Amino acid sequence: MLVSQSFLDSKYCKDVEIQGFLANKSYLFPIILSPCEWQRHEWLHSRQFLPGGDETIEEHYTDLGQRKRLFLKIRQQLRERAEQLRQAPPSNAVPAYSGQTKLAFFRQLGNDWRDLATVLGIGDYDWRRFERGEEGRNIWVWLENRRRLAELPPALIDIGRSDLAELLRRAQ
Repeated sequence: MLVSQSFLDSKYCKDVEIQGFLANKSYLFPIILSPCEWQRHEWLHSRQFLPGGDETIEEHYTDLGQRKRLFLKIRQQLRERAEQLRQAPPSNAVPAYSGQTKLAFFRQLGNDWRDLATVLGIGDYDWRRFERGEEGRNIWVWLENRRRLAELPPALIDIGRSDLAELLRRAQ
């Protein structure tokens, strides 16, 4: 993914492209083209950037020959990472739940969603964007996008909803 300030500011990129990547649990390898405020974007915090460090292609590789060598190096790094992903055994297996289990969770969570959001560390900025009446579904999607769904049952126990934790446990 080629990252610049224009990309980060684009409503289409935020609402369509990035959400699509996150929803599909795609691997992202951001390449920083030019100086930008990537730190403001939570979905970028845990990513490994190319070319690396605080370097950007625009600032640090001004010579055409340098850029061509850099793009070759990035291409090789991407191939290596892709190969590592193909060979790696699945880690942190994300629990898979049926649609019926999800619906039961959404319907039963009710107003406890605020406590759950607090325990899970979902910031005000995120939960204020949740659609009213769909908070349980929004929490679920928020966790899935961050590959944190496995944290849901313990968090439910923490807020006194062991009934929902049990519902998820039985469904696995």
